[in-house]
Amino acid sequence: MLALLDVGFCYDRAMSNAKARISSTRIVATKTVAAKTRDDEFVALLRRKCLRAATVGAFTAAGEAIPGLSRVLGFVFGELLDARFLAQIQRELIEETFTLYELELPVPEARAHKG
Repeated sequence: MLALLDVGFCYDRAMSNAKARISSTRIVATKTVAAKTRDDEFVALLRRKCLRAATVGAFTAAGEAIPGLSRVLGFVFGELLDARFLAQIQRELIEETFTLYELELPVPEARAHKG
């Protein structure tokens, strides 16, 4: 009878260990899927911001290609318009990346980016 209890105890222990391993495997698999999804979102975010930066560059180049247009645009909007747009795109990329990965901007940078 005692031998049967030992076998039953070993069986129960083995089953609980197996269930724990299966549960931890599911958690790791879920985290892996979430990380892949987050990384995919980051790649899409990066692609969008790169396309926006390229668009700004294309408009700047088009302004230079047409005689006098860059001077008029510079007079109306300011000389460093493209630099401001590119800085804004970079700032958005940083903020959205931190948000995506659930990180906080350090305090001095957070204050600088709010203004």
